[in-house]
Amino acid sequence: VVAPMNGVISSWKVTENQQVQKDEMIGIMEAMKMEVPIYAHRTGTIHHLAELNSTLQADSVIAEIS
Repeated sequence: VVAPMNGVISSWKVTENQQVQKDEMIGIMEAMKMEVPIYAHRTGTIHHLAELNSTLQADSVIAEIS
């Protein structure tokens, strides 16, 4: 899963090792008070969630789904 924009991970809606479905909202990124949802690109188990409140560049890896 990659960051949809430059910004901060403001919340995760899932936990490490949780099963997720394709197109399920898994978190929220924020930039300049604009919130953008993050969606799972496939069904599987989520791993390696980026740290909350970490600043990330667009297209950087923020989680993995296996």
